[in-house]
Amino acid sequence: MLRSQNEQVALDVGFQIGLGWMLRNNLNIGTIAEHGGATLYHRSQLSLLPEHKLGIIISVNSPPTGDLLMKVTNTALKLAVAVKTGKQIPIDDDDQPQQSTRMLTTEERQKAAGQYATVLGYARLTADGDELVTEIDGKTLDFVVRQDGYFSLRYKLFGLFPIQPKALADVGLSLRSIAGHDLVLAHYQGQTFVVGEKIKPVPIPNALRNRLGEYQIINLADGDGVVPRQCAIREKDGFLMLEYSLPEFEINNMTLPIAPLSDTEALILGLGRGMQETVRIVNQNGTEYVTYSGYLLQKK
Repeated sequence: MLRSQNEQVALDVGFQIGLGWMLRNNLNIGTIAEHGGATLYHRSQLSLLPEHKLGIIISVNSPPTGDLLMKVTNTALKLAVAVKTGKQIPIDDDDQPQQSTRMLTTEERQKAAGQYATVLGYARLTADGDELVTEIDGKTLDFVVRQDGYFSLRYKLFGLFPIQPKALADVGLSLRSIAGHDLVLAHYQGQTFVVGEKIKPVPIPNALRNRLGEYQIINLADGDGVVPRQCAIREKDGFLMLEYSLPEFEINNMTLPIAPLSDTEALILGLGRGMQETVRIVNQNGTEYVTYSGYLLQKK
């Protein structure tokens, strides 16, 4: 269960998983096997150190708590190893100086410019003078280069003034072609993840273009708490887009580019959780619906 099952999967890059256990080794205390979970109201994580026969459980009862939970987890693991082994282990490296940044060169802008399917939805990187900018969920971001060679994101307040919160500064980004895919990789705390893929438009059949518009979910059960809202299929920048919002998670406009496979099917583009799923047009009792991720949607 604790042995990596995906070492030969090139597209997983640095991500390793056993049988149900996420694996990492980024704290210099041995392999960490862990699994977490969350609802709208809590997060929790179980982390094990098999080499030291130690484990901790962290539970937090208020969102959003992702970064806080990980900081508490890492600190608790280091303290546990220090107590058991009697060795001094650096605990907090949050005070590392922020890396200096510079603007992209012309070559770097040309390489990075394009359209992407990311874990945050659709993103289009376009040149704005000497800058490369994008907009995700209504927020304007621009790209810079850190002193370690990784790209970094800055939030543009009011779309004008660049600021870089620590949460953005801590994440380095790089572009790499792997197994025929042009990927965006995130580098964070000694780990590497796939967060996006460069994409190109696919011709849109008229049969699917005729289904553009707003939709509503009609197969909800009593008690369904977190439900996509403002669902729509639109056309933008040469792509079909599946759009929805999840206000409970502060997602105001998730936009997923989809590639038509036929007159009645399209594929969510990109690599990662929730991607590569199929959106289908179905007919039930003479009424047409869109099916996606278990939901049945009817055009308004």
